[in-house]
Amino acid sequence: HNVSPVAGGHSYQGASPDELALVMFAASCGLLLIARDLRHIVLRRVSDGAELAYEILQEFPFSSESKRMGIVLRSRQTGELSFYAKGADVVMAEKVARSYWLEEEVGNLAR
Repeated sequence: HNVSPVAGGHSYQGASPDELALVMFAASCGLLLIARDLRHIVLRRVSDGAELAYEILQEFPFSSESKRMGIVLRSRQTGELSFYAKGADVVMAEKVARSYWLEEEVGNLAR
């Protein structure tokens, strides 16, 4: 995402309303975006105050052709690699194994 925290509080700025909504939802679940630049992301877990720092290894910007975007991160604490993606429902549904539990949970969140 291209969302950045605004100094002095728990507010954010970004070009995409969808990306802002995802970051604000994560904050409401107890995972705060503390810092973001071109090479690093720092999050704070509210439950224990732990800071989680990540190095941005690669970004895959949104394109109208792929209708999705992604990012590859390396945890600075563990070295673990993670890939996160978001995109149009139709495109992402093709990438995820069908799960009735997941469909039910997504429906619950959408209400």
